[in-house]
Amino acid sequence: MSAATARTVGADDRVGVVAVFDDTATAVFAALCRLTAGDGGRGIALLVETYGYLERAARRTNGVTVDRDWMIDAAHSVYVALDGGRRPDDRPPVGALSAIRRVTVSLLGVEHRSATEVAILLDVDESTVASALASGSTLLTAASDAAGGANPSAADVIRRCEVWLDDSTRLAARTSVAEGRTGADTGLAPSGPWRDGADARAAAMLGNPWAHGPALEGSEPFRRPAEFVRPRRSRLITIGTVAAIAGALVGLAVWLSPSSTDHAAGTAITDPSGATNGAATPTTRPSINGPTTTVTSDTVPATDAAASSDPSDSSSGDTVVLDPATGLPVETPGFVIDPLPDGLIGTSAGSNGRSTENPINWFEAWASPDAARTSGRWFAVLSIDNFENALPSGVGLGARRVDVAGNRGLLENTADGAQRLTVELPGRQQIEYQAFGFSDDDLVRLAAAASFGPHNAPTFAADASALFDGLDVVTSRPTTQSVMDFQIVAGLTEGARASYQTDDAKEFLTVLTGPQVENDLRLATLLSPASSDPAAAFASDRTIVLRGRTMYTGELPLASTLSPDISAFQFIEWHEGDRTVMIVGLVPMDLLFTAATNAHIATAQQWADLIDAPRPASTGPQTVDAGSADSAGIGRTTTSSGIKYVILLSTNHGTSLVVDEERPTDPSSTSSAQTQTTESGVAITIDPDHPLIELNSIEATIVSAVFVGAPTAAGLRVTVDGFPPVDTPIVQVGSTNLFGAATAFSEMSSGYTASLIDARGLVIQVLDH
Repeated sequence: MSAATARTVGADDRVGVVAVFDDTATAVFAALCRLTAGDGGRGIALLVETYGYLERAARRTNGVTVDRDWMIDAAHSVYVALDGGRRPDDRPPVGALSAIRRVTVSLLGVEHRSATEVAILLDVDESTVASALASGSTLLTAASDAAGGANPSAADVIRRCEVWLDDSTRLAARTSVAEGRTGADTGLAPSGPWRDGADARAAAMLGNPWAHGPALEGSEPFRRPAEFVRPRRSRLITIGTVAAIAGALVGLAVWLSPSSTDHAAGTAITDPSGATNGAATPTTRPSINGPTTTVTSDTVPATDAAASSDPSDSSSGDTVVLDPATGLPVETPGFVIDPLPDGLIGTSAGSNGRSTENPINWFEAWASPDAARTSGRWFAVLSIDNFENALPSGVGLGARRVDVAGNRGLLENTADGAQRLTVELPGRQQIEYQAFGFSDDDLVRLAAAASFGPHNAPTFAADASALFDGLDVVTSRPTTQSVMDFQIVAGLTEGARASYQTDDAKEFLTVLTGPQVENDLRLATLLSPASSDPAAAFASDRTIVLRGRTMYTGELPLASTLSPDISAFQFIEWHEGDRTVMIVGLVPMDLLFTAATNAHIATAQQWADLIDAPRPASTGPQTVDAGSADSAGIGRTTTSSGIKYVILLSTNHGTSLVVDEERPTDPSSTSSAQTQTTESGVAITIDPDHPLIELNSIEATIVSAVFVGAPTAAGLRVTVDGFPPVDTPIVQVGSTNLFGAATAFSEMSSGYTASLIDARGLVIQVLDH
């Protein structure tokens, strides 16, 4: 079957599925082997899953017309959903790439798709595709060059992973497809679980394909790859268009909120001391050396009669509503917006289900009675059980590395004056603090006094007791949350979501509904900045009363998106009975006010209509030619701690420095991956008089020199105190007039000297830092 030839598969038409298999299996298998780094066993299992996906798509849409390209897209979708990510047996250099880089290099380089087509399939914008292709290609070609390759292209390198589909294996796979078996039970995959990292959510997702094409509805891997969509912590948020972020927000509650194992008010829980914590009775937990502190709950604002008597505030009716992500009935429809503000249309709705994941992390907050985001004193701490579940600290221009009782730490100030401190405890935990009203030294001293027991709840040594003067516990609980920024939506994963956007897809919002969590509204005002939107300026205490509901306003900053068009999500949050409702999106605050005024519990029919709403086409910037992306690697370093760094200078999102960090995983870890690779970046401003730029991550200092126009120097020399100098050549960035060089080192207490050298290696200028 050529790309131009199509075949129609009807509902329950397995004969048609087998016919498509006969036409396309060889090409699809080759593509899957590229993605699995040449693992033919996993490729066969995924091959069977791909044609099972086709059969389910045809059944759901009452028939589907497909060609070779459709099947190739479907194969890439299935790979990301079920098998995306690195494995210890993945062959280098492809095995070192993240899933999105493998997919992008495969589709653009081998299948010759356009950046627009790949962006639509992945539900990201084209600049994301360009960035993934540029960085993936750099890593592949650099590895091949180091191995003595003959300057192959990235497409050539990944194509070497293709495996021929021999006749006996083809027959076995065809039989499995004809019998409707899955890849996991074909016996064709290697021994052991081939779906490492794939869970019930991915399986459910594959059971309900998106009717508009081979991409998977609700597909977290496509919309939120681990290295890409990481608010703040991964500085490079590569979903640069509103439409792509809207897609990500559809699943915001699933991805960013704590799981349903976070304890809602009214649920009895037991803390490490054995005390039972229930909403009806004030509770205590051990604090410093034993003193107890009362934990209070938010007062639920009154709801006016007009709001509570709305005739649509009912979920009664005969319609049975099924969630598209799970295929299960939605027991409690969430809030919808009706009537809609001008220009908004409904796009989707669903239940977030109920997580079965055990809460292995711990979240705790303390505050003075008068504390607000930037007044009084408060701090919050999130202990993350192991590094695999944590989000790396990323890199920051204003961040500085600190010693925390012999452990590495990264300390930085937020734009509004609060503090953030990330601490690594070797081999086990990552700890994150946010605070206000503490000096930098006191925050470090507080972190140094903390220890974490088997429940991961913090205990603070007696010498830190003075730091707790005037503070009371706001909340203390186990959680599956691994990002403190979005603890403000705690508990909402158990509820429901409804999503809306404007006709042009330039603005969007999502309504999240879930059970209340202790002091969630107060935490919202501590852990998020006040809204910078002029419409919210009159609410000095961050509250507004609409239809008798007292609502809290704020924003969720995305300060490191590297996109001038995106700075923050606006949100408005309130209590409705025993539930918390949050409306969040990239819209003006006055539009949120109108939406909140018109929000109410959906009827079953309203919820069903929103679930079945047609998905609007994504819109974004004009096509980007990813093959000529203006980015280049300006430095590669393996530090003394064993972590590899690749530093790129890019103009894809304005001028930015992008850092790839690859670290070995904990040897005692149960993870299937041998390394953990993250990508982060910051937008930079080039000063011709001061070309040196210093970034800091928790593990390394990255030193770069960036120039507009060719400099007279040939290289950058960085000499860390007590170590020999390291020279890095200055290179040009694509066809731009930008030039740069960079290196990294892990020694935290050492000073360094940065110099420019000529072609002979002689120092011609020492740079200030």
